Amino acid sequence: MNDPVKIGELIGRIYDAALDRTRWPAFMDSLASSLNAGFGNLWLHDFSNGSASFENDGGNVAAVTGLDSTMLAQYSNYFIGRNVWLPNASQLAEGSITISSVLYPDTLLKNTEFYSDFLRNRTFFTRWEAPSSNKERATSK
Repeated sequence: MNDPVKIGELIGRIYDAALDRTRWPAFMDSLASSLNAGFGNLWLHDFSNGSASFENDGGNVAAVTGLDSTMLAQYSNYFIGRNVWLPNASQLAEGSITISSVLYPDTLLKNTEFYSDFLRNRTFFTRWEAPSSNKERATSK
């Protein structure tokens, strides 16, 4: 994406979202569209207990576009434990950006249950990671 106008619009939307959490879905839609991606997501993985949050509440920021609630439930209930990218993602420095092949080799990915039963049917293969925080957070429920 080399269009300065689109880049400027994305920058504006991310600033809007930073000030108003209800605008994260609009930013994620724009970003996914700009990258010709079938989906986009910003969600919280809690590495201390192996869970994921897709809710934009309670201090969490989340936005998901292109993924339905059934798929999100399948991921959080079963496939999060088979996500071969997560073990190495938990070691990334805050603010770093990497792609999925750094976290788990593409040559091995196709031989995993995570790929064959979850990613392949949804035509997902490559993913970008940008951890915002790897610190453990205490939550009360």
